[in-house]
Amino acid sequence: VIGVNCYHSNQWEHPGDDRLHWHLADPRRLELADMLQSLWQRYERPQFISETGHVGAGRPVWLDEVGSAVQRCPGRGVPLEGVCLYPLVDRPGWEDAAHWHHSGLWDVPITESSGASGHLPRLLNEPYARRLEFWLSKVGMRYDDALNATTTHSALPSFINPTGSLLSHLIVFSH
Repeated sequence: VIGVNCYHSNQWEHPGDDRLHWHLADPRRLELADMLQSLWQRYERPQFISETGHVGAGRPVWLDEVGSAVQRCPGRGVPLEGVCLYPLVDRPGWEDAAHWHHSGLWDVPITESSGASGHLPRLLNEPYARRLEFWLSKVGMRYDDALNATTTHSALPSFINPTGSLLSHLIVFSH
């Protein structure tokens, strides 16, 4: 299985570092469905989007971009096995722990008193949650079932490994 990370800043010109900005609709950007199809043609291995997400108010629009690409994959013969939304709960920056990205399904509002009790509050980002619910409905999954899949085994998909035996879990180790 091939894992593909997909973020707004994943396309740039080489050599150099001229970013092909998603939010500016740079015409040089390649479509995600085209890239997944190219990957399938090259390696002929099942794929999943191992990380995708966006920041701030752009989260629902980004999810529409990814969801519509995912929807086009079966018609192209591309075996896309799933999508991992990252992060589920907002996170601080890698280089600056005081900067929170507002990138999760749940935001963590930081104030001077945050964490004083040992717990940080989490607030569901309603627009992002509504778009996630929309895209889950396209694959016949309910929002509640998707969230329960993080804590129960009943909603986890089964995968076939190369030996033909059934795998009941897919475990992804990531940073």
